Amino acid sequence: MSTDRLTVVETALQQINEIATLPEIARAVMAAADNPETSADDIEKLVSSDAVLAARVLKVVNSSFYGMPGEVGSIHQAVVMLGLNAVKNIAIAASLGKLFRGTSIHESFDARELWQHSTAVACASRMLAKQVGVDPEQAFLCGMLHKVGFVVAMQFAPEQLGRVIDRLFEPSAPPLLSIEAELLGATHEEFGRAFCAQWQFPKILQEAIGSHHDPSGLSGETRTLAAIICVSNFLSDAAGVGFIGSSSGEMPPPSMLEELGVSDADIELIVAELPAAIKLAGHLVS
Repeated sequence: MSTDRLTVVETALQQINEIATLPEIARAVMAAADNPETSADDIEKLVSSDAVLAARVLKVVNSSFYGMPGEVGSIHQAVVMLGLNAVKNIAIAASLGKLFRGTSIHESFDARELWQHSTAVACASRMLAKQVGVDPEQAFLCGMLHKVGFVVAMQFAPEQLGRVIDRLFEPSAPPLLSIEAELLGATHEEFGRAFCAQWQFPKILQEAIGSHHDPSGLSGETRTLAAIICVSNFLSDAAGVGFIGSSSGEMPPPSMLEELGVSDADIELIVAELPAAIKLAGHLVS
């Protein structure tokens, strides 16, 4: 990132400090879940200390999203059945959802539609991660976060973001990242990477979110995760869920599918199952 773009990103994060701080309960759950010495009892105590989070965890564990049998009445049992990473995602989703409740800044862009898009990408990423053989909960979280840079831009420079949306829907428009760099001074990937660093998310998430439109500069697990988000972005747009703009409903490049080791049939199945998956995720992301 150039010095000028870094300055824009740093200025944006300083100016929106009120939304750029992870709520205390979510931060505590995230830190505990990422600590290998944490037990289910430790997570239970944290979740039980927040009545809203406790209710949400019970609602999710008794939904069909994680394929649980239902009728779970205790937080301890819910934590054991869901796993630490799933509980972490529930806590973070509750915090993220609040960020996407901003007012509309453009007739073709609404923060709630952006959250719907993020939810769709998260669900597609979770399904795709299972196909690829990587952590589905990490992929789900990355999908939820991948467009958080838009929220930063919406708070920092709403008028300029409105012009970005105008340009995006013009005939023969250049790529989204090019428009953003020109009109905002930085891209939603760069804003998102910095936001995730401020929320102290793992480096792999920061880098995957910072390169989800083009993972070619990454390597190893980070590249795989970013490729999953990239493909899921296409699939969400193809399914017509929420805000659409970055891929205009096109399908992902065959080379990326080949790199992930998934077939056209795998992709068609995910697209077919995506609406139901989004509906099941409602208790987690609402």
